[in-house]
Amino acid sequence: MLKFIAVLCLCVAASHVHAAENPRQKKEMQAIRAVIEENFRTSNNEDFSGVMATMTPYIPNREPFELELTQFFEDTDVYIRLVDLQFVSAEMADHGPVAIVRVTQETLTKGDEELPYSEFRTRSAMLPPWEVCEFDLVMHKIRGKWLVHKITGNVREAQLP
Repeated sequence: MLKFIAVLCLCVAASHVHAAENPRQKKEMQAIRAVIEENFRTSNNEDFSGVMATMTPYIPNREPFELELTQFFEDTDVYIRLVDLQFVSAEMADHGPVAIVRVTQETLTKGDEELPYSEFRTRSAMLPPWEVCEFDLVMHKIRGKWLVHKITGNVREAQLP
């Protein structure tokens, strides 16, 4: 496991997943990217179970998040796309490997729908107030699979590369 952390820490020098040189770190970042892409795909399909399958079973504030996600799917029709993914850091926790990645996403409303600004939008990457945003995402590796644990907060406006 310490080797894993050392390998991921090497990602700092090559922060973009495409720039990864070490086969192990490239494999880990590809696995992380795949989970985030699946999370976005299931969100776009309004697949509640699919979204939850990409997340750790112990996400913080699980019940409120599930209620917000259900309401989000009922009230909105948006398309979310992963624009960029960068490695930020990694560490070994009591429960296993943890990685933080920086996500840049594009969020588009479907049709001409005007979505109301809400408190949820001020802190959510599901429906940010900007078309392009970035945020740091905490990932946990559980039984050999990376899963989304939480957004660190601080969803901020970004630009397309």
